[in-house]
Amino acid sequence: MTTTIAITNQKGGVGKTTTAIALAHGLARAGRSTVLVDMDAQGNAAASLGHKPSPGAYRLLTRDMPAANLCVEVRPDFYLLPGDPATAELKQLLVAEPATLLRWLLAELAVDFIIIDTGPSRDLLHALVYHAADKLIIPTTLDFLGLVGVTQQFESIAGMRRNGHQLEVTAILPTFWDAVTTESDLNLRTLIETFGPLVAPAIPRMTRLREAPARGLTPWEILPDKRLTGYRTLIDRLTA
Repeated sequence: MTTTIAITNQKGGVGKTTTAIALAHGLARAGRSTVLVDMDAQGNAAASLGHKPSPGAYRLLTRDMPAANLCVEVRPDFYLLPGDPATAELKQLLVAEPATLLRWLLAELAVDFIIIDTGPSRDLLHALVYHAADKLIIPTTLDFLGLVGVTQQFESIAGMRRNGHQLEVTAILPTFWDAVTTESDLNLRTLIETFGPLVAPAIPRMTRLREAPARGLTPWEILPDKRLTGYRTLIDRLTA
């Protein structure tokens, strides 16, 4: 049975793509076959993995080609269904389509996990992703606007649940944590006090992690596992 996980936050710049790549590659390293679906119109997942962005998401959702034919193996057991700026055009093209379209089109993928990377805005594409997902992971920066994004995310989830789609939040992942910054530490404590065990260990602000996309590397390929405890926690929760 496939588990589909959306990486989402309505605020940009919180590390969604890095989290999606780290999670997908980490699951593959743990022996779980995984597809990363790039639903962000920037198409950064492909570039971050050393591949050229291409209109995979566009071709999937316009039914031009089935999901399995659009996936590229980027690491052992780790496949990418890429995106590019053409994804943005789907917001106008799919207004009459059912909200379950993406879930239906991904159902043919015989893998253990599907990870969906999302853009920052709340729009039709997000609705498709929410209906396709079984679980959500919410990365957030440790500043005021990051916490606002988490609150907005839970408001969206509440709306989905009222409409009968029971999304589960697997974790909130603090990113860009700076131990010497008072605001960062204070907001981390606020997250933990508010959401308790949902909050995974924070990902520290690290220069090498920011350099990974330019080198086409995943976090696991540029840093030792002990520096990536937050990502490891997510993988352990999903594979337990």
